[in-house]
Amino acid sequence: MILSAILILTSIIIFIVTKNVGYEIKIENVDKSLVLIPLLYIFCFILGIILAVAAYLSKSISVELQYAILGASSGIIFNLIGEFIFAVISKVIAGSLFVPAIIAAAFSLPATLINGTFSVIGAIVIYIPLKRALKIN
Repeated sequence: MILSAILILTSIIIFIVTKNVGYEIKIENVDKSLVLIPLLYIFCFILGIILAVAAYLSKSISVELQYAILGASSGIIFNLIGEFIFAVISKVIAGSLFVPAIIAAAFSLPATLINGTFSVIGAIVIYIPLKRALKIN
């Protein structure tokens, strides 16, 4: 439930920022501007709602499906954090300054979040049929 609240709050913050500042944010000493695409807050909101519904229905779904949801969500969060840290470190090693490296690494997060949303939905949808197909008697 905490993760869903964080995702929904993040989507609301991104939405408010885009409405007040615009979709393109210019940062000093950086050639490229940060572009907040609408898909970012839409997918963030959708993933938050899916996790909130899963948490609400947790009493009526099996423990195995709860673990599948938790595992898929945790994997995506780990992927987001890990990809961001890896991108920052690789850009700093390549000679970039720290702040521009963070900003450049942030450009890949929307794509990762969108892929992650589809991955969580896909993992949840195919978990039960795969489990039944692979069950050994």
